[in-house]
Amino acid sequence: MKRKLWTAAALIAAFGLGLAACGGSDKGGTPREQEDAAPADGAAAQAEAIYKAHCLSCHGADLGGGFGPELKNVEQRLSADEQFAVIKEGRAQMPAFGGRLSDEEIRALVEWVSAQ
Repeated sequence: MKRKLWTAAALIAAFGLGLAACGGSDKGGTPREQEDAAPADGAAAQAEAIYKAHCLSCHGADLGGGFGPELKNVEQRLSADEQFAVIKEGRAQMPAFGGRLSDEEIRALVEWVSAQ
């Protein structure tokens, strides 16, 4: 019985750590400050900076997945509107980013990911 409790506690702790890692960044500051530090070469650079700050830790540097699912060719599985909704509202283990990113930033991110 104790072994089952320890196993359950370990799984819960690992899941919690995984969720805490999603959306994390190794850079300090608010998302707005991080975006201001990004190169000013348009929406694609801003979207890439947002991806690096909020998505990379779960979806990988090459969009190949990890803790989160692979995002390569995501447009074949989800429409742009569906991708927008998942980012804004969250789904399953994916946290919602509607409180951290504007609708414009989310749309730019959807376009950037689809172009990769």
